Amino acid sequence: GGAGGSGGAGGNEGEDGQYDEGYDEVALALLGSHAHEEGIDGAAVFTKALSVLAGATTALDPKSFLDEIIPTARTTAMRERLRRLRAHLGRHTFGALPPTLCEQEEGAGPELYGVVPFQIDAPSAVACALWAFLYAARPDGRPEDAIVEAVAMGGDTDSVAMMAGALTGAMWGDAWVPAGLLDGLEEGAVDRLKASARAICDLATCDFATAVETGAGARR
Repeated sequence: GGAGGSGGAGGNEGEDGQYDEGYDEVALALLGSHAHEEGIDGAAVFTKALSVLAGATTALDPKSFLDEIIPTARTTAMRERLRRLRAHLGRHTFGALPPTLCEQEEGAGPELYGVVPFQIDAPSAVACALWAFLYAARPDGRPEDAIVEAVAMGGDTDSVAMMAGALTGAMWGDAWVPAGLLDGLEEGAVDRLKASARAICDLATCDFATAVETGAGARR
């Protein structure tokens, strides 16, 4: 992605002066590749969302979930997209929302297909991932719907589906993953993926010592 591209989305003061202690850490982690303020903001919001979901002790309330992550956003672009998601939750318009969440970052290229453009900015990519996750969280939804919808919307599917999958895993673990998605992976891949996921979850919930130990084990 570009300086503000969706790749960056894979403490400072947020909206209304609220302090998010993880914001500086996110900015530092992206310093070498995505130093654009919107790239940092998208990554910070995504990290906050993972942290909220991984630490949840009650059933998901989509509106309360968005209310908890919106104050993390510092840029107008990210705040507007989160508020748009919040405004359309539970309405018949929610399913058609993705194209309105996206802004084309560069000129259209051969990868332009589906209902959203390929080269979107970080706020757009994070908003689309959150949309896919929340679509799967509807009363008649399934966790795997998040992945299906993230891919079906087209555009930057690898980044958006990755983020949607991470959100889904943070909320519902891995028991929902269809066996067909794991077939054909090389031997030991699932164990390595689970170890990495546990390390990321530990980081998201601020258990740094456990995350380092788990991550080291995954590399051995």
